[in-house]
Amino acid sequence: MKRYPKLFFCNMLFMFCFLSFPACSDTTKLVTKMNASLCSTPVEKPEWMDKTFKQVEAKLGSASSKETFNMKDGPITEFRGKLEVLFPRSNPESQSIQINEASWMEGECVLTLWFRKMKDNWVVVDTLYWHKDSDF
Repeated sequence: MKRYPKLFFCNMLFMFCFLSFPACSDTTKLVTKMNASLCSTPVEKPEWMDKTFKQVEAKLGSASSKETFNMKDGPITEFRGKLEVLFPRSNPESQSIQINEASWMEGECVLTLWFRKMKDNWVVVDTLYWHKDSDF
């Protein structure tokens, strides 16, 4: 069995802080508020482009929500607007494209990735990082 003294020390320090100093919880609230401000304006996250679903899941864990739809039938709202640009429904070739939409929550922020099946993998074709209360 391996021992992780640094990890143990960090955990003990963290627990001591929260048990001994109520102000530490205020710091946590501040960090959460700062993270929420990072997603107050929806932005693309190009670092996820061309990653496979397996690669994303290895980094982020299981998605909090998933939906699969066909470009021909799926609702294309402002939220999914770029998909219409990438795969116009007016193009007959786009009609059969299947999209897998998956989202991950991080505090008040949501990372949504859209995947397209390419060969044997689902690959990211579009991204959006947004606040959970955003209106689209």
